[in-house]
Amino acid sequence: CLQGFTLRDGRCAYSDGGTSDINKHTGAAMYAGNIGTPSYIVDCVITNCFAYRGCVRGGSVIRTLITDSGGHNGGLTRFSRLINCIVFGNCAAAAAASKHALGHNCEAYGTTFIGVSKDNALMTENAIATNCLFLTCRSVNANMKYGGCYAWNIRDAVPSGVSLTVADPQFRDAAANDFRLLTTSPAYGG
Repeated sequence: CLQGFTLRDGRCAYSDGGTSDINKHTGAAMYAGNIGTPSYIVDCVITNCFAYRGCVRGGSVIRTLITDSGGHNGGLTRFSRLINCIVFGNCAAAAAASKHALGHNCEAYGTTFIGVSKDNALMTENAIATNCLFLTCRSVNANMKYGGCYAWNIRDAVPSGVSLTVADPQFRDAAANDFRLLTTSPAYGG
């Protein structure tokens, strides 16, 4: 468990070099294998970490800011559990774009995603989001599992059958990076 640290400048190669090894070039900030692995990042900041297969792979990330980081194949995070985090202002490095903020086999609970990647792609399939907020995103996946989530400023049409409320979550001042909710927010207390 790491608590109260800033994890920055992690790097892992951008090309898989033709290998099929899914563990290669992954986890620039943390590599903990798979979801449920007893590894934790708590009350931290993850910044400027780039890997071909995600800046975080496996374990749980709790009350942590993930910013200015990137992944390419499979997303910013992979096989991870995000709890009460803020995923904000992540980007591409070199030619590799962060395809999705919540990547393969991830779970997010009470997490806020804002402008999540270079093209604001939100999630890939095989991911779960519960009581999350999404601001300025695209590519809402019909195969995702949502519960109690609110989205605002979605660039693509939300697929039919997706259990996702499209409503302004009423951040205090998103333009100034203040993502606290107003008491009038439909998601307040969620």
